Amino acid sequence: MWKINGNIVLLIIFYPFLIGARRAVEPTFDSAVQNITVKAGHTIILPCRIENRGTKYAIIWKSPDNIILTMDYQPQTDEPRYSIIGEENEWNLQITNVLWEDRGSYQCQINTKPIRYKTVNVNVQVPAAIVDEFSSNDATVDEGETVVLYCNVTGVPRPEVTWYKKPFRGLDIDRQKLDKTGEMLVIKNVSRYCDDIYSCVAENGVSSAVSRQMRVTVEYPPEVTLPSSRMRQILGKATMFECKVNAFPVGETSWRKFGEKIRIKEEDSGFSTDAYEIGGNTWVVTLTITKVRQTDYGKYECYSSNPLGSDSETLEFFPYSVEPKPTKISVEYNDKEKHKLKKSTGYKHDKNSSNKELPIRRRARNGSGDSKSNMTSLHLTLLALTLTITFISLIC
Repeated sequence: MWKINGNIVLLIIFYPFLIGARRAVEPTFDSAVQNITVKAGHTIILPCRIENRGTKYAIIWKSPDNIILTMDYQPQTDEPRYSIIGEENEWNLQITNVLWEDRGSYQCQINTKPIRYKTVNVNVQVPAAIVDEFSSNDATVDEGETVVLYCNVTGVPRPEVTWYKKPFRGLDIDRQKLDKTGEMLVIKNVSRYCDDIYSCVAENGVSSAVSRQMRVTVEYPPEVTLPSSRMRQILGKATMFECKVNAFPVGETSWRKFGEKIRIKEEDSGFSTDAYEIGGNTWVVTLTITKVRQTDYGKYECYSSNPLGSDSETLEFFPYSVEPKPTKISVEYNDKEKHKLKKSTGYKHDKNSSNKELPIRRRARNGSGDSKSNMTSLHLTLLALTLTITFISLIC
């Protein structure tokens, strides 16, 4: 029989237990994989907690490019943004001022055999931004052309771009949302009513929205309008003509009579002019006649021109004649005459008045004899009324 050494027997018996005890004290991580999202420019901490590390193992952090960033607590690169922080059994990697390039999978490793590690996936969000050098500036175009506006944006996630417009001198509350999204806005067959301030707004939920404004200036020929094409005024009175001109650029506007420009600066011309803006590239140009003369009647023209064209409207200026107003006279009747007049004509006498007012038109006064003529006419009228009443009484 073989004699077995007692130590060997004990080793054989307790070997499995020794192996299990050794495995029980090997280093372990708190988790195998972890995902973290951070905004660009912020600071991020990549957690790495190891239990039972012991003294003979080293702990290193590797970048997504497989570059060793730290070993234990010591940085291994010249990049000052990396450092190790944490309490006991923690080797957390801190990255300050996170960049878009910092995204990817990092590994916290311990040099056991085989090597054990924990993976931390870093997702970097970038706020929306507008790249000015690749975006549109203010534009000036002629009416009828096509305008293309660009708004070049960056950001993660990809920003959504919305377009707005408001009047040139309008407020923010006047801003209107356009039915268009994307980095490019196309305006075909642009008109004078497209002369506005356009803005693109980019946002992706990472931070506040950003925007950029672009002024679109539309140039077009003048458009002249008059409130009325006919005007009247009495001799010796003052009068004023108004003319509205819508144009850009403004150009020159003048009043003409019989095709010739009115010389406002000449002495004793009897004319004066003024102009004021009412908004929207629209001006009101007035012509005032201080005291209408007979020679002032006729045809007037408001003429405006700029480098893109011209336009005009005309009005006719007539004398104003005053028609004479009717004059009322009173005729008194006695009770018998009232009764006869009522029976023959159907006239109903007002109980509150004993007079019947009859309208008689005045004749135009043509000289010193007009007053006598008017008195004679009045006497004849009264005589005719008296004869009529007498005739009626005889019949009745």
